[in-house]
Amino acid sequence: MHRPAPGVCAAILACLLLPSAGCIVAAAAAAGSVVYGAISYHQNEATMDVQNDLPTVFAACKAALRELAFPVDDTQQPGATEGTLYAGEAKVVVERQPGNLTRVRVRVGTFDTDDNKRRAGLILEATKKRL
Repeated sequence: MHRPAPGVCAAILACLLLPSAGCIVAAAAAAGSVVYGAISYHQNEATMDVQNDLPTVFAACKAALRELAFPVDDTQQPGATEGTLYAGEAKVVVERQPGNLTRVRVRVGTFDTDDNKRRAGLILEATKKRL
């Protein structure tokens, strides 16, 4: 009989005890699979990983910010491994990750409020639609 690795069992047990979206992502990662495009939240920051190159994701973030009426400065460009967009109250960081992934981190406003999390999630969803 095949038994799962101890780390997988611990992640599944933790998910059963504390159900949350972040737990599902953690359990998937512990099981050796990666969830692409899933949005996770930590304090006042929303994050997602996608399988697209950095310039494509950076351009999608710019378009998403414009769609949601954030003021975007077109002179902002990414570097070789990361780029940051400042658009009013929003800060979007796009970073190359190992394994052919690009991570998008969005922070709206200063404080950890439900409205700031909601707005950060909207930016990530609008970005995902463009990829």
